[in-house]
Amino acid sequence: MLFGIELIKGHKVENVPAKTIRDSEGKILLFSCSQFVEDICQGSCCFICGAASGSNKFNNEHVFPRWLLERYNLFNKTVTLPNGQKHRYGTYIIPCCQDCNSLLGSSIEVPVSQLLKGTYSEIAQAVKEYQDLLFTWLCLLFVKVHLKDKLLRANLDHREEQYMIADTYFWPELHHIHAVARSIYTGATLTNGVIGSLIILPIDDPSTSELFDWMDLTNQQTIAVRIGEVGIVAVLRNASACVVGIRDFVSRIRGPLGTTQLRELGARMAAANADLITKPSFGTVISKELDKFQLWAKYSDELDFSPFNHEKYGQLLAHSLSDRLEHLSINGECGTERVKAMLLTGKVSFILDANGNFRPPANNPVRTVQQSESTGESCSNKGMVVGSGYYANCSNNLLEAIQRSSKLFDSVMDSGAMNQNEVSFSAVA
Repeated sequence: MLFGIELIKGHKVENVPAKTIRDSEGKILLFSCSQFVEDICQGSCCFICGAASGSNKFNNEHVFPRWLLERYNLFNKTVTLPNGQKHRYGTYIIPCCQDCNSLLGSSIEVPVSQLLKGTYSEIAQAVKEYQDLLFTWLCLLFVKVHLKDKLLRANLDHREEQYMIADTYFWPELHHIHAVARSIYTGATLTNGVIGSLIILPIDDPSTSELFDWMDLTNQQTIAVRIGEVGIVAVLRNASACVVGIRDFVSRIRGPLGTTQLRELGARMAAANADLITKPSFGTVISKELDKFQLWAKYSDELDFSPFNHEKYGQLLAHSLSDRLEHLSINGECGTERVKAMLLTGKVSFILDANGNFRPPANNPVRTVQQSESTGESCSNKGMVVGSGYYANCSNNLLEAIQRSSKLFDSVMDSGAMNQNEVSFSAVA
């Protein structure tokens, strides 16, 4: 029996369940959109079970789990906030009821810590079996990062108007992601299409000693995260469409990426999500007896993208690299303002060279060049330009395209090809 449907297109919400659904014992299976916003996003209730502060014992939940902080010695290192300020990982926490904190630790964090332990090849193979777990974990991180922003001031200058970073967020767009994140609590299963675009690939970056990196793009629900020698790029709410749209670009990657390159790939996936014409819709099906609970996705029969927009992509790329500008050199030029201006053109790549071939990570800051507006030729002999962006021809049925793309990546993975010139991919569809 269909209890609730969530259809979010841009900033328009249609047919979102008006009533929160509980089981016979009062456990919240599905938050109404209004209660999700009021209690979770703007209130102080437990973000998993919805318990009011004071009704249960609360403690602090690390946004990035303790096992991650311990494995990569992050407690005294910092994450860059959307306002450019730094925040120590060790104190990057949000409130959570004690019961749910324990549940997240035992049911998600412990198995994920084991899943993401080992070599790239070992992890990529394991993810094929535990893709639901990994995707749920990514949704959980995304939710926690953004809930933390409601506790942080956007402007630290007390002479200026005071508001929180999250005050500009459109919270209903996180409703579905939140439902996935708490599925370990509700027992909901993820049906085909709920898992978004997900690419896992090796990282080998001699330019940095840091083994963890996080970047997210809020409006496009996109994550690029490095964990040891593994890089993960995910678009959380697009039913795998983005990995299909940029599959031609991704197929040119023939070796491990550096951290900057991983962020570029995240920006390209986000641009594809922004340019996807017909967005998927997501819903929840709960049986009449309230004993079966599924999250599902519905997508158009045709997969079409708007023409690649360099300016839009440039904005995403510049934001993705905003805390790394001083370490980048473009077309032989340094300086944060100049580098940012060139990134904003959307005609800069760190992944491909002038001929569209993969460029392995360098020992020094990545260099690239800008495309000439007048001729389309490289402005430099450095040879680091990609031509005008485009999306793969996806006019065929979306599900067939996703399945074909998944088989393409899985066949590479299964071949065991893994050396300095080749890389295997895991595309989860």
